[in-house]
Amino acid sequence: MTKKSNIKKIMFVCTGNTCRSPMAEYLFKHLCKKEKLKLGIVSRGTKIGVQEGINVEAAESLKRYSPEIDTAEHLSKPVSMYDLISSDMIFVMEPKHRKQVLEHVKHQNDLLTEKVEKKVFLLKSLKGESEGRVKDPYNLIITPPYYAYEFLRCRLTSPDLKQTLERVKTILAPVRYWPDFWPFKGYKRWAYDSCRDEILESLEVLLKHFKP
Repeated sequence: MTKKSNIKKIMFVCTGNTCRSPMAEYLFKHLCKKEKLKLGIVSRGTKIGVQEGINVEAAESLKRYSPEIDTAEHLSKPVSMYDLISSDMIFVMEPKHRKQVLEHVKHQNDLLTEKVEKKVFLLKSLKGESEGRVKDPYNLIITPPYYAYEFLRCRLTSPDLKQTLERVKTILAPVRYWPDFWPFKGYKRWAYDSCRDEILESLEVLLKHFKP
């Protein structure tokens, strides 16, 4: 990792720059502000169509963590060559994002390509997970038909309704995005809070790198 005295700008990258990377950006800005650390912190996306604000659920999750975090002015932005050159450390949410980021420099000279490669890291590598990915709560959706199928399947083997619901919850627990209807109302909130906390664990490790 680059010496902290040389680091002035950090960039976080996900796909659309509306959920995971802005969550990382605003969380790390908040942590740095508390520690009175002065760093340039931005976030970008590898695939941006129309510029959008931060995902509503992601913004609400950040507010639950700290009412001081204000994401109202966020607009999604694509990764640019300027970003890659000016950033001292680049943290991506998944291995595929690293590949997509490096696509920007594959036709450049070898020296620039090597320089960028050396400063792109998986965010979860800070926790020792060399191929770890921050799961995306936005894309993993349980559809009502899928829920109904699992409910009926469990109900056939369990006469108790409460027990059936608990079994369905257990089966679907690995999915990080839940429908906002009874009996799973509120699981959407849980999915985004889980993503936020997953990001936060890595950011707290990164923060230690800059503390005196």
